[in-house]
Amino acid sequence: MSDPSQQDLDVVKLGARIRGERLRKGITLETLAEKAGISRSMLSDVERGQKVPTIVMLGRIAAGLDTTVARFLEEERSDRVFLLKKDQQAIYHSPGVKSRILSPVLPRNELTLIEVTLDPGYRGLPLTPHARGSREYLLVQQGSMVAVLNGLEYTLHEGDTLFYEADQEHIYANPFELACVFVLVMDIQGGPEV
Repeated sequence: MSDPSQQDLDVVKLGARIRGERLRKGITLETLAEKAGISRSMLSDVERGQKVPTIVMLGRIAAGLDTTVARFLEEERSDRVFLLKKDQQAIYHSPGVKSRILSPVLPRNELTLIEVTLDPGYRGLPLTPHARGSREYLLVQQGSMVAVLNGLEYTLHEGDTLFYEADQEHIYANPFELACVFVLVMDIQGGPEV
């Protein structure tokens, strides 16, 4: 679990958004827990705002719902133009990793832009594959990292980019001595229904 004191996060609202998305899609607690690879009791605690999930766990829950973490952290917007100032961007901390949501959550759209910072020595955990047809694009802005896709390692340095089909297990790690900052574009298929 991440430390709720590290972030300005309403865990009850976070849990309610997860539960709302699950119910809207007609998925049972048991089914989502199985898809996300977490226990039913842990998912229930998260939905009730009694536990704060790590960013990896939150990503697994989002993948189980064919959506992105941003949908849980931000209100959906319908503006044709929306300026998202730096101080308005949601930030989510977990041990070894910080994610900053750079794009608004839009209706019927699961395209998300995220800035991720990996602490030096961050080992990473397997992330749940997204729905078939989902894609991710990654640009390393600072430092170096290793992306592991279905067991194959790709070392990236500042300025390197990586594209991959995101319906496979993936891990982001930083075995290096300096922090790594990268931008991730997630294009998730099978998102919210109209």
